[in-house]
Amino acid sequence: MTFVEGSGIVNCSLLKAALVYARRGRLVIPLHGKIPVTAHGYKDGTTDPDQIREWWRDRPDAWIGIVIGEQSGICVLDVDPRSGGNDSLERLIRAHGPLPETPSVSTAGGGAHYYFA
Repeated sequence: MTFVEGSGIVNCSLLKAALVYARRGRLVIPLHGKIPVTAHGYKDGTTDPDQIREWWRDRPDAWIGIVIGEQSGICVLDVDPRSGGNDSLERLIRAHGPLPETPSVSTAGGGAHYYFA
């Protein structure tokens, strides 16, 4: 897996990436696909490195979820082209100007997630 660290991209394990997110103050949870694998889902999000190590020791192939919403202070703009997201994003930009510089990722469906604090 690759992970953006500072201004460069480095290879690392899922566990290492989860620990980096946690050190940056992001609440993480292990996922199977898009589904949390903890007892209380996103409510179990943590920055505790011992808990994160335990989760990934039990499920080394788990994807990394980052808790969003009120609990974390992060919101995500999900642009899904299959649902008209590109057109909606264009209208948003025309009405309010370009998006501020922010982290983003490409999604499997050809869209993007834009992360805002």
